[in-house]
Amino acid sequence: MTATWRCAAAAMKGILAAAMLALYACGGGDGGGYGGGGGGMVTAPAALSYTSPVTANVGTAITALMPTVTGSVTAYAVAPGLPAGLLLDGGTGMISGTPTATASQAVYTITASNAGGSTTFPLTLKVDPPLPSAYTQSSLVSDGAVAAASTDAHLKNPWALAVLAGGPMWVSNNHDHTATVYDGTALIQTVVVNIPAGANGTGDVTGMVASSSTTDFMVTNGTTTAPARFLFVTETGTLSGWAPTVNATNARIA
Repeated sequence: MTATWRCAAAAMKGILAAAMLALYACGGGDGGGYGGGGGGMVTAPAALSYTSPVTANVGTAITALMPTVTGSVTAYAVAPGLPAGLLLDGGTGMISGTPTATASQAVYTITASNAGGSTTFPLTLKVDPPLPSAYTQSSLVSDGAVAAASTDAHLKNPWALAVLAGGPMWVSNNHDHTATVYDGTALIQTVVVNIPAGANGTGDVTGMVASSSTTDFMVTNGTTTAPARFLFVTETGTLSGWAPTVNATNARIA
């Protein structure tokens, strides 16, 4: 090789080395491209926050708790675990569910993280007993088997309730073969109607309906006929009706 060629080769090697250094400095090489092989640094999330403190009740679904956070998050976690029935969504950070057991007030550390790091938030939460019902039960009338405001020995295995507009409540008593009457405060009325036996058996009354018709469901005692105000049916299918002017204490078979 002549001196000229040797000089040219040396120059080419210098240019190639400079180019390699420039490529490496710009992030080339293994990354292959102008943007850099390892990529830019990931910024850790920050300023994680939830509504807190939170009071929940057993049996009542909580309003979902959604996080606010600065930056991107790839995963959420909580320690210690949330009370029974509550869940943390590891992808969105949403806390939801229906508590199934009480839990004393405690701090639950929520962590939001990505490849660059993490941020935490101390969520204060407790679970109280179930909310009181909006309804209350009052035992108004009993045959004595349970405590009640009033006791009526006729009230045995009651099946049906019926009422005329503005009137008291009528109850059919299957085991007593009667219908008895009560006002809205459980005061026992004086009317007791006996349900007659039929060709197929005793007056084990089941269903009962009230009627305000002046022309339908007529009953008679042979001399007086009137529309029935209450109609009854027994387990064996006997139909009877009660009209106060026909018989004040007994229903008549239709």
